[in-house]
Amino acid sequence: SSGINAEWPLRPGVDKYKIARDKTPAKLHMKCVNKDDYVADTTVKVNSVFYHSAEFWSLYDTLSTDQCARKDEIHDCVCGVKDRYANFVGDKAEIKRAFDACFGY
Repeated sequence: SSGINAEWPLRPGVDKYKIARDKTPAKLHMKCVNKDDYVADTTVKVNSVFYHSAEFWSLYDTLSTDQCARKDEIHDCVCGVKDRYANFVGDKAEIKRAFDACFGY
């Protein structure tokens, strides 16, 4: 099928994460004087800020003639995928399925 090549890069990302939580469950690992190991359930206070690490990839498709007639609808759908998955942590196959659905696959 003839058509035009269309690419809408998805570039999800998070600027930073901030975690502030009292009583975070933790395991306390101790070695006693007699050399025995001991593990106790406890809680700790966590106060941390860290910055993202992300994987980026481009998703693209070639529009068929029929899809060209729906290019505005497809564009809006792809933008919606970008918005929904901007801070997604999980299986990127889920994002690909949502992207493909915009094209009717």
